[in-house]
Amino acid sequence: MQEQYELHWKDYYKILMLPKGCGDEAKIKSNYRSLMKMAHADANAGYAHEEDQAKDLNEAYDCLKDADRRAAYWRYHQQREAGSRQEERSSQPPPNDVDDEAFRRAADNYFRRQAEETARRAAQEAARRAADEAERQRREEEERKQREEELRKAEERRKAEEARLAEERRVEAEKRQAAKKAKQKNALKISGMAAAIAAILVVAIVMVVTIPPKIAYERQQRKLQEDYAEAQQLEADGNLTQAIDAYKTLGDYSDAAQRVEDIRIQMEDMQVELKGRELQEKRNILLECHKRFSCGTYHIVGLKEDGTVLTGGNVFGNLKGQSNVSNWRDIVAITAGHYYTLGLKNDGTVLVTGNSYGVDQFSWKKSILDASVIKDGQLTATLATSFGVNADWRNIVQLYEVDGGLLAVRIDGAVLYGGNEKWIKDGIATWSDILVSEAISSYSGYGADAIYGIKADGSVVVAMNPKADDQIAIPESKSIVRLNRLDVWRDGHGSWRDSIYLILTSDGQVTFIGDYKFSDEKSFSDDLPEVASWKLWQGSCYDPGWLK
Repeated sequence: MQEQYELHWKDYYKILMLPKGCGDEAKIKSNYRSLMKMAHADANAGYAHEEDQAKDLNEAYDCLKDADRRAAYWRYHQQREAGSRQEERSSQPPPNDVDDEAFRRAADNYFRRQAEETARRAAQEAARRAADEAERQRREEEERKQREEELRKAEERRKAEEARLAEERRVEAEKRQAAKKAKQKNALKISGMAAAIAAILVVAIVMVVTIPPKIAYERQQRKLQEDYAEAQQLEADGNLTQAIDAYKTLGDYSDAAQRVEDIRIQMEDMQVELKGRELQEKRNILLECHKRFSCGTYHIVGLKEDGTVLTGGNVFGNLKGQSNVSNWRDIVAITAGHYYTLGLKNDGTVLVTGNSYGVDQFSWKKSILDASVIKDGQLTATLATSFGVNADWRNIVQLYEVDGGLLAVRIDGAVLYGGNEKWIKDGIATWSDILVSEAISSYSGYGADAIYGIKADGSVVVAMNPKADDQIAIPESKSIVRLNRLDVWRDGHGSWRDSIYLILTSDGQVTFIGDYKFSDEKSFSDDLPEVASWKLWQGSCYDPGWLK
């Protein structure tokens, strides 16, 4: 029986922050209420372990609020501390003391009920999760079947439309061929009537000289209509270059000029999309790499292939608990901030540890694609207006705010900028074939020190802010997949700081650029041997099948 008490032993006085042997019921009740308020506040903020703390508080209060149970518990507590059931009782035992056998029976019944309740709750939770998973799978299956049905119907409509257009073109071709044969037959008849033709020509010349202006205008309009119809047919047949030339000959007739511009944009988008498809596979690889490595203000986190998280670079120590990630599992994306770490699980939930200041406003601004502002590759009108850029930016795959402006990467690797910073305009003017781009923020938080882009050939280009304290010297390597920076102050509020740039390479390892010191004897690089030995994934991210 003693072993059973040991399995369930909890120090209720310590849980309620009471002096040992305390019999003051008012003090017990006051401490219980204060601690429960704090536990409920933390649980509402998303900390699952605070629910266990609330359970312990209820369990301790249920025991100590009752005088008889409190007396029995105190006696057992004394015997436990003394290490022997035969040790003399404390000089100041609580009132209403009871014998050992009564306490053992009460404790045995209490802990048995606790175990039964825990097992019942665990069974209910397992059943609920199983039901939720089955419902989720059912909904996914229904959505999949619905998408397949929509795709099938769309394909049928497309084929029907193609058949209809093909039939119309065949009928039109037959009409043109019949008209051509009729003209040839008429020409043969006319060839035998030279005199009549000559007379007709004379009459025709007279009519042309004397034709009223209205008739000439009507003939001109009919000719324009015919030419416009031919241009439309060329466009419908997919002969876009010939269609542009045909529309240009019409001048300002109808919407000919607008059709020329629309076709030009269509051809440009087709070229951009064609090139973009060639870059997208590598772009997706880099986006996946960005989810697996991040630098906060004073610490670094890395995501391994098995869903666990590594942390390092805690030069000032784990002050706010930002590195308490050892028990995280099934993580698919991470990011680090000012004394906090966020992790996205494969079920869509978000874990957070450390200082949560500002986390409620955190919107994953550094994510590559943001569906709330980019739809079908175009900016929403509200966003375009607020940043003063043209709303017809098209084929956008990456978008982020930098120094009050907006920087976008197009699907074909071109980089667009809407803003007033001259160093950004000049720095990205010659960039091309960019897969992803990212800003490196200033240590002060009021601007960017640099913008870098990773090209399709693996090389890195950098645009530096001339006002930046640190100028980056990127090594000539084609294995870089992400670049981050760590800033450190001497005492957190001191007058000097220094920076180190961290490079994540395609083999899942981390290297450093630069070296800052806390003293003349100790350098930052000496504090990161573990980070330098990280291996976030096996092989190279460019190996076939890595992204799967």
